Amino acid sequence: MRALIYHLPLGEMDGTSVVLRRIYAQEAAHVRQLYFRTGRFPVPPTFPVEYARGDSNWPWARGARFVQRGWRKVVLPGLLRRSPWIAQTQKAVAENTITSLHVVVYDEPTAEFARRALDTGNLKRFTLHLMDLLLDNDELSPSATPHLCWLLSRAQSLVVVSNRLHDLIRPFTTADTLIWPIPAGFSPLDRQPPADNPAPWQVLISGAMYAGKTGFLEHIFLPAWKQFQQTHPHTELVYMGKDLDGIPPSVRACLRPLGVVPQEKLVETLRAASVALLPVLHEASTPWRYSVPARISDYLAAGLPVIAPHTEGTATHDFLLQVGSPAASLVAQQEDVLATLTRLHDAPGHWLTASHAATAFARQHLDLEKLRAQLFAFMA
Repeated sequence: MRALIYHLPLGEMDGTSVVLRRIYAQEAAHVRQLYFRTGRFPVPPTFPVEYARGDSNWPWARGARFVQRGWRKVVLPGLLRRSPWIAQTQKAVAENTITSLHVVVYDEPTAEFARRALDTGNLKRFTLHLMDLLLDNDELSPSATPHLCWLLSRAQSLVVVSNRLHDLIRPFTTADTLIWPIPAGFSPLDRQPPADNPAPWQVLISGAMYAGKTGFLEHIFLPAWKQFQQTHPHTELVYMGKDLDGIPPSVRACLRPLGVVPQEKLVETLRAASVALLPVLHEASTPWRYSVPARISDYLAAGLPVIAPHTEGTATHDFLLQVGSPAASLVAQQEDVLATLTRLHDAPGHWLTASHAATAFARQHLDLEKLRAQLFAFMA
């Protein structure tokens, strides 16, 4: 039996948790799932797990908005050191029924938590999985990140989300490495040609906003969107997710909130849109430069052409270059945004070509069943 070890942040909707639920949805009987979680959130009924609740039930720790740097550098390490979860997990990992371990981390504090669970004197074979990596002070080294380097040096195999991340960790490991993109949550299905539709032509925004990172949305996209709507009034901007307060007020006034959409209505909601927008600009100098948002895979599988800010030097930029035009459009100026929106709206044939290119990429590279089989074969 394999054990899956990871940290579940505040809430069940973060990208890592969603992806793990997708991967292990059919494997519950064969995998012992152990995670450290914080806050007072219900355990998803479709994702049976064992867990130990941390001691972060202070009111400020349960807020939807959270200062990530303070969380990762101060709060989480303290919780991990005091948590009874460590001893419980060490005991579970030591059982003879556990033959291999799938360990998911994304920064130094979560690496510390995984190391404490694994470092029992009888270290078993484990695969280290990095779907993301957040580094403070832009440094991966034995002095700055001792727990990450410990895991990297002892993992029998590594799974990473991008070549950019692989290049970063290569000096610290000799393990076999699999470049494994985040899978879509449903089977890609080609869209039909646009027909006369009484509903507005939608541009969709979804997911987390990041404080200080919405300049593209407010200062580049919004002026272009207002100009576009002057000549295309039967259009609307919609937001799906729980971080509406993170959207600048000037943008919030121009969109219709959809709220948090349940999983069973996700595909329907995505396919009601015509275009997806990535609103957050993470420059190459930020800790998020190795991230590839899970939502992109779902956009492509739903046949949504993606518009995103030009952010050279990041894993998201690299991934969208791989997706290529016309399924993905990287824009840097208001004029680029306006031209892209206008062409997708005014030329139905171009939109259909872009939509089919998106689903073709998802079918070839992001299919859940293919990627699940590839991951389990690699970890075997």
